[in-house]
Amino acid sequence: MSDKSKNIIETYNDKRIIHIEQENKGLAKALNVGASYCKGEFIARMDADDISEPDRFKNQYLFFQSHSNISVLSGSFSYINENGKYLGRSFSITNPFLIKKKLLNSGCVVCHPSVMMRRTDFIDVGGYSEIMGNRFTDYHLWVKFIKKGFKIQNMPEILLKYRIRESAISSEFSLSHTATKILLKVIKEDDPTITDLSNLNNACIADKTTFLKREMLYNNFQNYLYNRSTFINKNIKNYFFSALKNIAAFIR
Repeated sequence: MSDKSKNIIETYNDKRIIHIEQENKGLAKALNVGASYCKGEFIARMDADDISEPDRFKNQYLFFQSHSNISVLSGSFSYINENGKYLGRSFSITNPFLIKKKLLNSGCVVCHPSVMMRRTDFIDVGGYSEIMGNRFTDYHLWVKFIKKGFKIQNMPEILLKYRIRESAISSEFSLSHTATKILLKVIKEDDPTITDLSNLNNACIADKTTFLKREMLYNNFQNYLYNRSTFINKNIKNYFFSALKNIAAFIR
């Protein structure tokens, strides 16, 4: 580890915390190894530089308890900068049918760092596809869930603070039409070919991710209206703006 994570972990005397060190064999391999240590009913994950909201896991668990047909549960998130300053928020598509439609036809609409999954269903689909490398491992996994007949849902509530770093590479925000077509082809394949993966990688390299493009995701009219609707209950606002997102996804 290049940061002080190991030292911090070792200060906790809690048998529930399992610290795993291994040779760097890629993101998908690391995620599968981590998941193999999970023994509970659900698997939840997040990235090191993001922050889960205090009630995130409780809210997701309660949702699963009342929605036995859902296998993967993500949600909305707020954007923060490198110093933790609030920048804006996302508005999730919450309808499982529309999520499936978007995943198969236009792009990823599931926030990987905020996901909770049923462990048995995760095992059923075979976990993360390690052939994908470090790009789009999550997107490929969601499509595997869809192809197996499992349902994915997003919650309208904010579950996570997602940290925006100007130096970060996030192809989701910058893919051209050509690159998107290649991506959609690859993520629908059970075992993508080396040629297809190479074509996708080359297309991603050709597309330039900029901080300005990422900024458009939270510095927009929807956020403007949400932030100024202070007279409306937050829960009502969450459902209202997510409903608008569902309508827009249905029309498109």
